[in-house]
Amino acid sequence: MIDHTDNDLRAAAKALRDVVAPALGVDNALAIQQLKLVIDWLDFYRSRLPLVQDRRALELSVQLQTARRIAPAMPPEDAVPLLTAIEAGAAVLAALKVHPTQLQTVIAQLEEVISTAVQRSSELDPVQQQVIERAVIEDTRPLLDAQRAWFLPHSVEAAPELLPALEDALRLR
Repeated sequence: MIDHTDNDLRAAAKALRDVVAPALGVDNALAIQQLKLVIDWLDFYRSRLPLVQDRRALELSVQLQTARRIAPAMPPEDAVPLLTAIEAGAAVLAALKVHPTQLQTVIAQLEEVISTAVQRSSELDPVQQQVIERAVIEDTRPLLDAQRAWFLPHSVEAAPELLPALEDALRLR
């Protein structure tokens, strides 16, 4: 599934700018001012979206640096939780080395080649075709659940209680 967050934020700002703002008229200065603030915040968050992971990685890096600098000054009995946290933080930081745009590019490439495989599967023998179709259907379920859980506050789900919690839906399998 393609992440439409950037496009959705852009569309929301455009709708406010092009439809809501003119409907307010010039007589409601406070509403116009507040609307402009909301549009500016939507544009701001949209511009920052690709940098969220970098920001978190920087936060983690700084916290790790501080923890490593204070660890030698801690009494040994108090240093154990700090050293454990440093080890865990270092492992997570090492896993964050992929830049979000690289991640998006690789995801898009995989989506494209999988789509091509599905389109061409009708040319294969029935067993191969079934393997491809089954894999796509079964493996897409967790992604669909995550998409539905992500947008649950903005959707009309017939049975929202059947969806996994967002944190569970986003957990890697």
